[in-house]
Amino acid sequence: MLLGMLIVSGISGNLYFFMLGNILSVLCNKPLTVSCGASGIIFGVIGTYLAFMTINWTALGRYGELRSQICCTVGVLVFFSILFSFGSDVDMYGHFGGMIGGYFTALALVPGIEEKDKKFYIAGCVGLGLYLIGTFLGFFL
Repeated sequence: MLLGMLIVSGISGNLYFFMLGNILSVLCNKPLTVSCGASGIIFGVIGTYLAFMTINWTALGRYGELRSQICCTVGVLVFFSILFSFGSDVDMYGHFGGMIGGYFTALALVPGIEEKDKKFYIAGCVGLGLYLIGTFLGFFL
């Protein structure tokens, strides 16, 4: 099921994560900064992994060491991804925008291992709505 979710979100979410990352990049970078590439999409997938862990935290605890292994793997992935985003020619705001967009989108859309609590759906929708309103207002005001 997770593989199917990743394939569907990869196909349908490419434009979406790319758009959110670049909007944050336009708002925060200095003028005439180049922002292109697929790294915002990759960070959107990392945000999806973080949301998967958030949604399934209790369910993964029942499987013993699995939660610790996934937490360490995703933690190392996030740490090194953010660490390498702080280069002179790397658009870190595009990366963070993709991660935020991926996290909130996945909170609203990703199914849980067990029955997903409604609070994750509500938090994802509200967070994504606030993020989009904030970028809209910042972009046009």
